[in-house]
Amino acid sequence: MDPCLDVTCHYHGLCKAFGPHDARCVCVDKCPSYHEPVCSSNGTTYDNGCLFEQEMCLHQLNFTIQHPGSCEGERQVTKQARKQAT
Repeated sequence: MDPCLDVTCHYHGLCKAFGPHDARCVCVDKCPSYHEPVCSSNGTTYDNGCLFEQEMCLHQLNFTIQHPGSCEGERQVTKQARKQAT
């Protein structure tokens, strides 16, 4: 039986089974480098949805994606795609 069946992960975390009775929520460690910007409810533009979800998970933040594309305004901050090791 999958130990992740009854596990709910918050902050865009994903359940990962480490054993038959050991399920833990983890954050995505690698995101694709494609450029498809999204605007977060905190006014930050992320290069793509995966990078947004990764940051929300790592820092346990509850922001949402407001709309596709970059954010508008004076205090815009851009999160660049992190280089992925291959």
